[in-house]
Amino acid sequence: MTDKNKRWARVNELLEKAMAIPDNERQPWLASECGEDTELLAEVLTLLDYDSEQTGGILASVQSVAADLSDSSDFRYVGEKVGNYRITDKLAEGGMGIVFVAEHDAEDFDRKVAVKLLPRHQLDKEASRRFVDERRILAGLTHPNIATLIDGGTLSDGVPYIVMDFIEGESIEQYCATNMLNNDAIIDLVLSVCEAVQYAHRKLVIHRDIKPSNIIVDTRGVPVLLDFGIAKLLSPDNDDMQQTREENRALTPLYASPEQIEGLPITTAADVYGIGLLLYRLLTGKMPYTPTGNTPRELERAILDQTPEKPSIAVLNADDSKVSGKRAQRQQRALRGELDTILLTALRKSPERRYQSVAALADDLKRFLEHRPITARADSPFYVLRKFVSRHRWPVGVGTSVILAGIAMASYYTSELKIERDTAEQTATFLSGLFAAADPYQKNRDGLTVEALLDSGLEKLDSDTSLAPLVRARLLTTIALVQRNLGDNVRAEELAREALSVLEAEKGPLDAAVIPPLSVLSRVRTTAGDYAQATDLALRTLSISERVHGA
Repeated sequence: MTDKNKRWARVNELLEKAMAIPDNERQPWLASECGEDTELLAEVLTLLDYDSEQTGGILASVQSVAADLSDSSDFRYVGEKVGNYRITDKLAEGGMGIVFVAEHDAEDFDRKVAVKLLPRHQLDKEASRRFVDERRILAGLTHPNIATLIDGGTLSDGVPYIVMDFIEGESIEQYCATNMLNNDAIIDLVLSVCEAVQYAHRKLVIHRDIKPSNIIVDTRGVPVLLDFGIAKLLSPDNDDMQQTREENRALTPLYASPEQIEGLPITTAADVYGIGLLLYRLLTGKMPYTPTGNTPRELERAILDQTPEKPSIAVLNADDSKVSGKRAQRQQRALRGELDTILLTALRKSPERRYQSVAALADDLKRFLEHRPITARADSPFYVLRKFVSRHRWPVGVGTSVILAGIAMASYYTSELKIERDTAEQTATFLSGLFAAADPYQKNRDGLTVEALLDSGLEKLDSDTSLAPLVRARLLTTIALVQRNLGDNVRAEELAREALSVLEAEKGPLDAAVIPPLSVLSRVRTTAGDYAQATDLALRTLSISERVHGA
């Protein structure tokens, strides 16, 4: 290794350790470690100051540079013998190891394996301990959906290694996309992953890093779980909070559970969350959170604070989703209801409020496939309201104002005739039922969103056949207007046109009742820049108004 490589490796080592030390203890510790090398001390302190939010972004960058500088030296392992195997090529590299392809050294053996080595730039005491832990964990796991440990040891230069089965295949996400799997087939794959994870839990092992790249589907279509690099043993000697914090630094932030990000004690609920996140990704093509920025800190805030988007809503976002158009609408219908409930239960922020085990999650997925009632239930309105009001008083006021505005709009159109009074009564009954019987909130601790309330209202509209056409049209128009104010012009136009169609069939195209949806449509087309159609709709509205009310 060149002097430059050694320098970056040393910076990486000091930076990683310093970021795990309390602020008031860092500088004395670094001064002791750097000794007379004042330039090294200044360099590390500058990096720590720059990363003032302690997001780990600087650390990741330094590790990346260190890895790049060491890449050429890592390739020197190609051709080297590791146990009974000889390395033939480099396969992949991650934060927890470099993986090579190797073949059995004996001529009468034809076997390909994967050899995992600890990156030289991470060859410190803590990383070595995790590597040895992974080898020990794999040695105790024998399952058809978990990569098999074949051998392990230490090279002459002190680098530890693990020899595992080489899995010929592709990541589970790529496999689902390549083969265009339907929902049932995707769930079947994930159920096999559930069996592997539940088996590991019975062996007192938590994986803690379940993500698409860690699950390879082989040529037979069998998913295999890889990479137990940050797995945790559920044993008394592993219940150390400092160790938990250090291990959590090695996690993949995008797929980390809230308790991992916060450095809290980890239980099997973290893997329940991981599987829920994996299935959410495979079914919608996107993640349930949208960070407001590109920094690791913003991602952490999104996971800790944002309400997970319903899968049936997320799949309609054509910009981010892998499905669009009519396929997205079909997928929305397929996800709405039970799959929404299952996934959001698995993704609850509080570990104790998720499924109690991976087996319980798998049982509900099987119930869904077999068209049997699932066990998961939406959060009670009282629980969500209590949690929400205690944390978000201002949004409660905003949400209530939107509903009151909707009621006021409905009341405005029901003031003159008896039929209008009857319509108002049924509208009020519908809204009352929406609050009392339906859950108008997202299913986690963060609670109410306007979008969730509107979605709940639409579901009730679809299922309640007792509503009079005028009531249905009026509610559709109100929701369309709110959707337009929220910026969802596409959805607003769909709902307004549906309301207009109902009213034209019930009252005729020239009745005053069609004015509200026409007005909403005109506003939507104006926002979209289609001024010609917006003008036509406005002129039609004016003509009807003049005919009914006079100039």
